[in-house]
Amino acid sequence: DAGRKLVVYLQYQVNPTNVGRRSQDVELYDGEVLLTEVDRTVTVFP
Repeated sequence: DAGRKLVVYLQYQVNPTNVGRRSQDVELYDGEVLLTEVDRTVTVFP
């Protein structure tokens, strides 16, 4: 519904084979129209 708030929580766990910094980019589209995007960098620890 238009004007309503949608909250989404994501949780995941991995056993990384290498450490370092990784970019994680997400884009949300309505059809072909870009609504919003989030660009972030995460640090992977062993």
